[in-house]
Amino acid sequence: MRLSGCREFLWGFESGSQRVVDLMMKRYDLNVAKRILRDCSELEMISNLPVMIGFPGELPDDVVQTIVFVFENRKYANFFLPGTMKVLSNSPIGSDPANYGLDDVSPRQWTTSDGVNTPEIRFFRRFFVANVVNCTRYLMFDEFLALNFTDRAILNEAHMFLSAIRDRFEDCFAESPHLSRMRWALQEFLEETDGSTLSGRFDTNEFKLDFTENVLDLLYKVEGENVSSDISAQLRIERERQTALGWIDDVNGHKLAQGESEVTVHDRELVISGWAGVPDENAPGDAVYVTIGESIYEARYGFPRSDVKKLVNNSLYFVGFKIVLPTDAVKTNSGAITIEVRSRATGRSYVLPNSGFEIRVQ
Repeated sequence: MRLSGCREFLWGFESGSQRVVDLMMKRYDLNVAKRILRDCSELEMISNLPVMIGFPGELPDDVVQTIVFVFENRKYANFFLPGTMKVLSNSPIGSDPANYGLDDVSPRQWTTSDGVNTPEIRFFRRFFVANVVNCTRYLMFDEFLALNFTDRAILNEAHMFLSAIRDRFEDCFAESPHLSRMRWALQEFLEETDGSTLSGRFDTNEFKLDFTENVLDLLYKVEGENVSSDISAQLRIERERQTALGWIDDVNGHKLAQGESEVTVHDRELVISGWAGVPDENAPGDAVYVTIGESIYEARYGFPRSDVKKLVNNSLYFVGFKIVLPTDAVKTNSGAITIEVRSRATGRSYVLPNSGFEIRVQ
């Protein structure tokens, strides 16, 4: 097919869980799919994969499996931002909804009779998968804040989702102090929501923000996606030394001062955070990259920063970034840090003004 001129595929992927693929009666093996994606990538044939969330019978563990599949295969394929399942009247589910446990068959607002699959629960799942697929900014955050976390169904979903993450990545926690701190913060949530009393603090925006940051940090860290060795991204945008709108705020809890040229860290990991935007547009860019020597790492980008919004004409908001790196990313115990925000709209790369300081590891 490559020799005949074929260059691109749209595969009927939908889910990274074999159980869900079988429920959909798609009749393919995910292990074979992984091999095909790698073969296509090696032959420079593009693979596009749609992702569907919320098929009847899908469980939180299936969502975690889909997240893992996306992480493991992002370098080989283009994953589409996930959609939630729509019930069409002439589909097998639309023709016989009771057979799939549906009691409300409106196309988008359908629910299952056991109450474990609702539009809100599907959005909860979609939010995390979408932010893993896109990986550079928060997506649909305003809608996520609108979810009612004092609703028992949403709390049960969050509980099962975190339990699935904990069970899958149990061996990873002991290797990382940063991971361990996140794990215990989430464990506290699990223990509190396991009882019958619901805390009003669960429905505050502050709690929801902490929840999403911890979960996404956890997923990115255990799967290694915030430490990217793919330098092809560097070549997609012309590197021009223009100044970004932004600042590197914090390195391992140390607040960077104006003109600071050196930071010494003692931990096994580097946790770097700040904010960044495109100056000409007064808007966020598409991605934030951290350069240490010859290595380039992609940061998670898009945290809400209300302090920045007030600072920059009340218009910049989704501009925070954060990255967790092993200290062996710094060769010979020291290295200069450069952070840049890249914009497809302008085709340029913008360097944060306090880049260039030295990191020393002791």
